[in-house]
Amino acid sequence: MSVKIEAADTNKALSAYLVGDLPSIRAKLCDAGVHKGFELHAVFHNKRFGIEWSNAHSDLYITQGTLEIKVDVWSEETNKESYASVEVRVCFEVAVHAPGSAASMAALIDCAALATLQQTQNDVRFVFPSPSKDLWASSSRLRTASSYFETLLSSSFEEGQMKLDADPMQAELVRQRDFDDSDDETDEIAEGSAVIAAATPTSAAAPHSTVRVSQTARATYAALLLWLATRTIDFAPLRSSGGSSRKEHIKEALQMRPTRPAPVSPKSVYRLAHLLDLEPLKSLALAKLTAELNVANAASELFSDVASSYPAIRDAALNFVVAKRAAVLASHGWRLAETRAGSGSLPPASVHTALLLARRLA
Repeated sequence: MSVKIEAADTNKALSAYLVGDLPSIRAKLCDAGVHKGFELHAVFHNKRFGIEWSNAHSDLYITQGTLEIKVDVWSEETNKESYASVEVRVCFEVAVHAPGSAASMAALIDCAALATLQQTQNDVRFVFPSPSKDLWASSSRLRTASSYFETLLSSSFEEGQMKLDADPMQAELVRQRDFDDSDDETDEIAEGSAVIAAATPTSAAAPHSTVRVSQTARATYAALLLWLATRTIDFAPLRSSGGSSRKEHIKEALQMRPTRPAPVSPKSVYRLAHLLDLEPLKSLALAKLTAELNVANAASELFSDVASSYPAIRDAALNFVVAKRAAVLASHGWRLAETRAGSGSLPPASVHTALLLARRLA
């Protein structure tokens, strides 16, 4: 297997090739379900070596390895020009991932989370309105997981163009929201976390695609990218369950697991998963939202802007209210909903929700 290494150091415009067919790992690659479309990419920059593979049926993890670089310099006396020949030899022991101990899994999740903060192994850059830091992901993972990204990252769209974009024009982005998003509050809390605060603005080392995000909180995207890599996500309590308890939950989670994304709103995740057509993640978010419903917050969630736009969320809240009708109708939350209805501050689609509720209660 011969693979090109692209050197991103502008002061040394060179390219090299992995030497040999890597016979020591061929069998293990085959065991992982590697087929004709398998691709292996590597980048060497600033004394760091990154390697990535795609189109394999199982995740592969490097357990140990060595990197040897040999440089031969040849000079042409006649024209006083020199030529540098670089030979790179890479030897890795590769293992197909299998469930391990809780500690080893936690370490893998932490590594995956940190990988979203740097370009190494990634070629898609997510840029958010200032002061939020960028996030990074692999185009192969995004395309495989989501038909939305498969279309967005095609060459016919601006996001599909691979460029060495040193300035992502973050300042030109303006936050836009169609919904009241509690993960905006999460962004404010997370910006003060040790890992994000210490992260310097990422300088791109190699060509990449840029996706500018203005309608989704950074925290929501960070959680989604980690879920794509590890199928792990941490949800925060609904804001309607109590703003102070939600903030404390997020702060405690960031203190316990500073390398990982902050816990996020299941409603925010549901909206993003709906946009990206990620049905498994939608199901997880809906299940968490349903579990968070209680007598005190059911009315607020039933007549929320999100429930008015997403029938599955509306029906989950509707089912809870019908099942706990006596307690909900006597709650302070219900009286607040009545007050909002009288002042005309409920979403317009709440009229339809109220009719559905009346039919169920009849």
